[in-house]
Amino acid sequence: MNIVTKSHANEISLAVGNVGQASAAFSLSQQVNEQTHLFANGAYNRKSGERYPQGVKDPLQSIYLEAGLDIDKLAVRGRYNQVELNDFLNLGGYSEANQHQSENAFISLSYDWLDTDTSTFSSKVAYTHHQIQSAGLIATADSLPLASYDSFIGPAWRTSDLTINLDASHEFDNGWLFNSGLEYNHAEQQKADLRSNYFDVSSGEIIVEDPFYQGSIVTISNYAPFQSLQATFETRSIYGQIKVPYSEQFTLFLGARYDDVKDLDSNLSPRIAAIYRPAEAHTLKLQYGESFRTPVTNELYSNDDVTIGNPNLKSEYVKTTELVWRYERQDWHVNSVFFYNQLHDFINIVPLSADNTQFTFATQLDDTNRGVELDSMLRLPNDFSLEATYTQYFDTPMKPTFKRFASVIANYEYQQWLLSVNGVWRDEVNVQTSNFKQPAYLLLGAVVSWQLSARSQLSFKAHNILDKQYDVFDPRMADGAVAGVGSEYSVHYQIKF
Repeated sequence: MNIVTKSHANEISLAVGNVGQASAAFSLSQQVNEQTHLFANGAYNRKSGERYPQGVKDPLQSIYLEAGLDIDKLAVRGRYNQVELNDFLNLGGYSEANQHQSENAFISLSYDWLDTDTSTFSSKVAYTHHQIQSAGLIATADSLPLASYDSFIGPAWRTSDLTINLDASHEFDNGWLFNSGLEYNHAEQQKADLRSNYFDVSSGEIIVEDPFYQGSIVTISNYAPFQSLQATFETRSIYGQIKVPYSEQFTLFLGARYDDVKDLDSNLSPRIAAIYRPAEAHTLKLQYGESFRTPVTNELYSNDDVTIGNPNLKSEYVKTTELVWRYERQDWHVNSVFFYNQLHDFINIVPLSADNTQFTFATQLDDTNRGVELDSMLRLPNDFSLEATYTQYFDTPMKPTFKRFASVIANYEYQQWLLSVNGVWRDEVNVQTSNFKQPAYLLLGAVVSWQLSARSQLSFKAHNILDKQYDVFDPRMADGAVAGVGSEYSVHYQIKF
């Protein structure tokens, strides 16, 4: 997924809705001169959430800020976002005192050293900072013989990621295009502290008894069992790809990437793709690729009352084969993708205790994931359009989830009005080990927009209009059930300037 944010817009939007929804967003752009361009985006979202039978809500508060500066061949980007998800479900249980806050900061500097009709060469340096503070209920006071208050625990962690990239391309006289690059990545967990409301200072241990109650959830620095998490990962990579246009109908891509993760693992990931256009409206694509993921510090070294790391974990590997057919006309297109994924040594969280209160990470058996994805869009006269998607897995998913799901969106425009109705259908989910069963269900939503003027717009948005009650599976729950989101309605106003 490639998310592209706005860089050439000047607009402000405001929204309010039920369950305490309120949001505001802006986009600003300024072309200073021919070589210099500035832009900024920002958004604030908040909701108090709906009330659930467990006596909790699902509140949300988020802030997003982004800024960019382009000066000729130099590009500077910066982003910051903060998310709070308190209350509801965290770690092992529901509680109004659950806490979760995460922060991410990103800055990058890139420069195009060479940019001609046939050759390019660029460099990029990016730094990311991530911080999380969380605490979740792991035991209630009723279940603790020597404590009068619920027990909470969670991480106070900080990580950083530095990436340096050199990328080049060259197109030869015969039309062949070659891309290549070098990349260095330095990932580090800089802080691994504990958040808890019980702690014995003298022994440095969590003792859930009244004499060691801290009065609230506090941060405990240099917590000994967490110190092994403060690890560093260095990765050196080299990649290349060549595009071979044999004819107007047939193009071949050959590529590979080699990653060496210091003291952990290394892997060569090949990629091949062929595109064939037998007729004007038809395109066939066959591609094969491999990728891998090394285990992260939490999976390797965590050590608390909820998760225990596994230092013997192996890297995950995926081999993917896809056959794609696209049919496209002026007012209609359809895509079909047949995929065959071979999953090797996948890491999954598994329970250590019968009551699902403590977990570890394990390398699961190899698995196969096959299926088909379909999507289509049809534009009809009188400003009507219809979009639909469908996904079908032929094999049982590794994690308990639906094997089939679909979506449809119908849009109708009339003068200054736009009506959009959408539906999401999900197949049933059965998990015998937890006696979890969620029948198939349909969620309906709608958007009605009124173009007040050339620069302003008023919209009404609705999610889960029928207030469908459904559950999603979560292994932390004894019955596996976590309630889905109910009806949400909001009114939006946008103005451009």
